[in-house]
Amino acid sequence: MSTHSLVARPTADGGFEGRYVHADAYPDHQIPLLLAARQYRFAENEAALTSHLIDEHPAGWDYLGADLALADTTPLWVAEFLIANGNEESSCMCHDWDEALVQPPMTDGDAVTRDDLPWVYVLRPQGLEVISAERDPQDLRGLVLPWSTDPSEHFTEARFQTWRPSSPRPARTPRLSPPAAATTVTIITKRPRTR
Repeated sequence: MSTHSLVARPTADGGFEGRYVHADAYPDHQIPLLLAARQYRFAENEAALTSHLIDEHPAGWDYLGADLALADTTPLWVAEFLIANGNEESSCMCHDWDEALVQPPMTDGDAVTRDDLPWVYVLRPQGLEVISAERDPQDLRGLVLPWSTDPSEHFTEARFQTWRPSSPRPARTPRLSPPAAATTVTIITKRPRTR
Protein backbone atom coordinates (compact mmCIF):
# COMPACT_ATOMS: atom_id res chain seq x y z
CA MET A 1 0.00 0.00 0.00
CA SER A 2 1.24 3.49 -0.85
CA THR A 3 1.99 6.06 1.81
CA HIS A 4 0.30 9.34 0.91
CA SER A 5 1.23 12.88 1.85
CA LEU A 6 0.51 16.52 1.28
CA VAL A 7 3.19 18.96 0.10
CA ALA A 8 1.95 22.39 1.10
CA ARG A 9 2.63 26.07 1.61
CA PRO A 10 1.46 28.20 4.56
CA THR A 11 -1.68 30.31 4.15
CA ALA A 12 -2.43 33.78 5.52
CA ASP A 13 -4.88 32.36 8.10
CA GLY A 14 -2.16 30.23 9.74
CA GLY A 15 -3.09 27.00 7.98
CA PHE A 16 -1.67 25.41 4.85
CA GLU A 17 -2.71 24.29 1.36
CA GLY A 18 -1.02 22.09 -1.18
CA ARG A 19 -1.01 19.08 -3.44
CA TYR A 20 -1.55 15.41 -2.78
CA VAL A 21 1.40 13.03 -3.30
CA HIS A 22 0.26 9.43 -3.74
CA ALA A 23 3.36 7.37 -2.91
CA ASP A 24 6.70 7.29 -1.07
CA ALA A 25 5.75 9.85 1.57
CA TYR A 26 7.95 8.55 4.37
CA PRO A 27 10.35 11.11 5.87
CA ASP A 28 13.45 9.16 4.81
CA HIS A 29 12.37 9.57 1.17
CA GLN A 30 10.51 12.89 1.03
CA ILE A 31 12.66 15.08 3.30
CA PRO A 32 15.99 14.55 1.50
CA LEU A 33 14.30 15.30 -1.85
CA LEU A 34 12.65 18.50 -0.65
CA LEU A 35 15.75 19.80 1.15
CA ALA A 36 18.07 19.02 -1.77
CA ALA A 37 15.58 20.46 -4.28
CA ARG A 38 15.61 23.81 -2.52
CA GLN A 39 19.36 23.79 -1.90
CA TYR A 40 20.45 22.77 -5.40
CA ARG A 41 17.92 22.73 -8.27
CA PHE A 42 15.94 25.73 -7.01
CA ALA A 43 19.05 27.57 -5.69
CA GLU A 44 17.62 28.43 -2.25
CA ASN A 45 14.47 29.85 -3.85
CA GLU A 46 11.63 28.45 -1.78
CA ALA A 47 9.01 30.38 -3.81
CA ALA A 48 10.17 28.70 -7.04
CA LEU A 49 10.10 25.26 -5.40
CA THR A 50 6.62 25.93 -4.02
CA SER A 51 5.35 27.13 -7.38
CA HIS A 52 6.75 24.05 -9.13
CA LEU A 53 5.25 21.58 -6.65
CA ILE A 54 1.87 23.24 -6.09
CA ASP A 55 0.96 25.73 -8.84
CA GLU A 56 2.42 23.98 -11.90
CA HIS A 57 0.90 20.57 -11.09
CA PRO A 58 -2.77 21.11 -10.21
CA ALA A 59 -3.73 17.43 -10.27
CA GLY A 60 -1.07 16.48 -7.70
CA TRP A 61 1.72 13.93 -7.84
CA ASP A 62 2.00 10.18 -8.12
CA TYR A 63 5.45 10.41 -6.50
CA LEU A 64 8.43 12.73 -6.20
CA GLY A 65 11.74 11.53 -7.64
CA ALA A 66 15.41 12.50 -7.53
CA ASP A 67 15.01 14.70 -10.65
CA LEU A 68 13.27 17.22 -8.37
CA ALA A 69 16.65 17.96 -6.76
CA LEU A 70 19.17 17.31 -9.50
CA ALA A 71 21.04 20.23 -11.04
CA ASP A 72 24.56 21.05 -12.14
CA THR A 73 25.23 22.31 -8.61
CA THR A 74 24.11 19.10 -6.87
CA PRO A 75 27.18 17.36 -5.41
CA LEU A 76 27.72 13.92 -6.91
CA TRP A 77 27.44 12.14 -3.54
CA VAL A 78 24.05 13.84 -2.88
CA ALA A 79 22.78 12.89 -6.36
CA GLU A 80 23.88 9.27 -5.88
CA PHE A 81 22.23 9.18 -2.45
CA LEU A 82 18.92 10.54 -3.80
CA ILE A 83 18.85 8.16 -6.75
CA ALA A 84 19.65 5.17 -4.52
CA ASN A 85 16.93 6.31 -2.10
CA GLY A 86 14.02 6.00 -4.53
CA ASN A 87 12.61 6.87 -7.92
CA GLU A 88 14.81 8.71 -10.39
CA GLU A 89 11.99 10.63 -12.08
CA SER A 90 8.99 12.36 -10.55
CA SER A 91 5.54 11.58 -11.91
CA CYS A 92 2.76 14.15 -11.72
CA MET A 93 -0.85 13.25 -12.29
CA CYS A 94 -1.59 16.22 -14.56
CA HIS A 95 1.14 15.62 -17.15
CA ASP A 96 2.01 11.92 -16.86
CA TRP A 97 -1.50 10.48 -16.55
CA ASP A 98 -4.30 10.53 -19.11
CA GLU A 99 -7.39 12.47 -18.09
CA ALA A 100 -6.23 13.37 -14.57
CA LEU A 101 -8.56 15.95 -13.12
CA VAL A 102 -7.37 19.27 -11.79
CA GLN A 103 -8.07 19.28 -8.07
CA PRO A 104 -8.54 22.20 -5.69
CA PRO A 105 -5.62 22.47 -3.26
CA MET A 106 -5.93 20.30 -0.17
CA THR A 107 -5.88 22.21 3.13
CA ASP A 108 -5.16 21.80 6.82
CA GLY A 109 -8.87 20.95 7.15
CA ASP A 110 -8.35 17.96 4.85
CA ALA A 111 -5.33 16.87 6.92
CA VAL A 112 -7.57 16.75 10.00
CA THR A 113 -10.53 14.94 8.42
CA ARG A 114 -8.73 12.45 6.15
CA ASP A 115 -7.05 9.45 7.72
CA ASP A 116 -5.08 8.65 4.55
CA LEU A 117 -2.60 11.54 4.91
CA PRO A 118 -0.02 10.29 7.39
CA TRP A 119 2.52 12.99 6.47
CA VAL A 120 2.31 16.69 5.65
CA TYR A 121 5.34 18.66 4.43
CA VAL A 122 4.89 22.44 4.65
CA LEU A 123 7.40 24.56 2.71
CA ARG A 124 7.88 27.51 5.07
CA PRO A 125 10.29 30.44 4.56
CA GLN A 126 12.35 29.35 7.60
CA GLY A 127 12.40 25.63 6.76
CA LEU A 128 10.56 22.42 6.00
CA GLU A 129 7.83 21.64 8.54
CA VAL A 130 7.17 17.90 8.92
CA ILE A 131 3.78 17.05 10.42
CA SER A 132 3.19 13.42 11.41
CA ALA A 133 0.04 11.32 11.38
CA GLU A 134 0.49 11.08 15.13
CA ARG A 135 -0.39 14.76 15.31
CA ASP A 136 -2.98 16.31 17.58
CA PRO A 137 -5.86 17.32 15.26
CA GLN A 138 -6.29 20.47 17.36
CA ASP A 139 -2.61 21.44 16.97
CA LEU A 140 -1.35 20.89 13.42
CA ARG A 141 2.27 21.76 14.00
CA GLY A 142 5.36 19.77 13.27
CA LEU A 143 9.08 19.93 13.59
CA VAL A 144 10.61 22.59 11.31
CA LEU A 145 13.93 21.58 9.75
CA PRO A 146 16.03 24.56 8.61
CA TRP A 147 16.54 24.64 4.85
CA SER A 148 20.28 24.28 5.47
CA THR A 149 19.80 20.77 6.95
CA ASP A 150 22.00 18.13 5.32
CA PRO A 151 19.75 16.11 2.95
CA SER A 152 21.70 12.93 3.73
CA GLU A 153 20.85 13.15 7.43
CA HIS A 154 18.94 10.11 8.74
CA PHE A 155 15.24 11.04 8.99
CA THR A 156 13.34 8.39 10.95
CA GLU A 157 9.58 8.38 11.36
CA ALA A 158 9.92 8.15 15.14
CA ARG A 159 11.85 11.41 15.22
CA PHE A 160 8.81 13.27 13.89
CA GLN A 161 6.07 11.17 15.51
CA THR A 162 7.40 11.74 19.02
CA TRP A 163 8.07 15.48 18.62
CA ARG A 164 5.59 17.80 20.30
CA PRO A 165 5.47 21.62 20.09
CA SER A 166 6.93 21.83 23.60
CA SER A 167 9.83 19.50 22.70
CA PRO A 168 13.26 20.72 21.63
CA ARG A 169 14.48 19.86 18.15
CA PRO A 170 15.87 16.30 18.25
CA ALA A 171 19.60 15.80 17.79
CA ARG A 172 20.82 15.32 14.23
CA THR A 173 21.77 11.85 13.14
CA PRO A 174 24.12 11.79 10.17
CA ARG A 175 23.49 9.10 7.57
CA LEU A 176 26.23 9.88 5.09
CA SER A 177 29.13 12.25 4.97
CA PRO A 178 30.74 13.74 1.93
CA PRO A 179 34.07 12.19 1.05
CA ALA A 180 36.79 13.41 3.39
CA ALA A 181 39.47 15.66 2.00
CA ALA A 182 42.93 14.18 1.70
CA THR A 183 44.99 14.69 4.83
CA THR A 184 48.64 14.48 5.68
CA VAL A 185 49.65 12.20 8.48
CA THR A 186 52.79 12.91 10.45
CA ILE A 187 54.15 10.02 12.44
CA ILE A 188 56.12 10.96 15.52
CA THR A 189 58.26 8.33 17.12
CA LYS A 190 60.25 8.41 20.30
CA ARG A 191 63.59 6.83 20.61
CA PRO A 192 63.70 4.31 23.37
CA ARG A 193 65.58 5.47 26.43
CA THR A 194 69.01 4.08 26.79
CA ARG A 195 69.92 2.54 30.10
